[in-house]
Amino acid sequence: MVEYDSIIPPGRVGEITQAVRIKGLHGGSFRKGMRVILNDSANTTLRLSLSGKILPILGVSPRYLRLKSSENAENASEVVLTTEQKNLKVKDIVFKERGGAKDGPAWQSSLPYFIEHETTRSDTADKDGYYTYTVKIALKTVPKQNRPGEFIFKTNNRKMSEITVRGMIEPGD
Repeated sequence: MVEYDSIIPPGRVGEITQAVRIKGLHGGSFRKGMRVILNDSANTTLRLSLSGKILPILGVSPRYLRLKSSENAENASEVVLTTEQKNLKVKDIVFKERGGAKDGPAWQSSLPYFIEHETTRSDTADKDGYYTYTVKIALKTVPKQNRPGEFIFKTNNRKMSEITVRGMIEPGD
């Protein structure tokens, strides 16, 4: 959406305001352009561009998580969360299975997987003011086969108390 003075006489000052609708844009860099039509015969148009970076409330990486069950803590998976919040806490991680259990009765698909987690935070914020939290995740329950679904991270972030990551729980070694 652009607001502007319709005609700016030569030698005068005018104003052009460009608004960018960020709904539907994903996090990361963006660039938007606009064309200004001039009444100068030598230069009939002027191209202006607006660029910026959209930072998420609570960023997560990776967006797909493969978690292998294991007795060995060194086999833990890691998820990195980024946020402006200094005191982010991961209260719980729940795995919601997709499609139910295929090797047993339907009620088994609602049995919880007990996911252990430990969160550490970087000491300083990055240039955008975001802190990095590393969440180590381990699972001691051993499924008989791969279980696709979603990991739901429950946090103390007021704007985004839950974040969902698609993934899979796999049988361990």
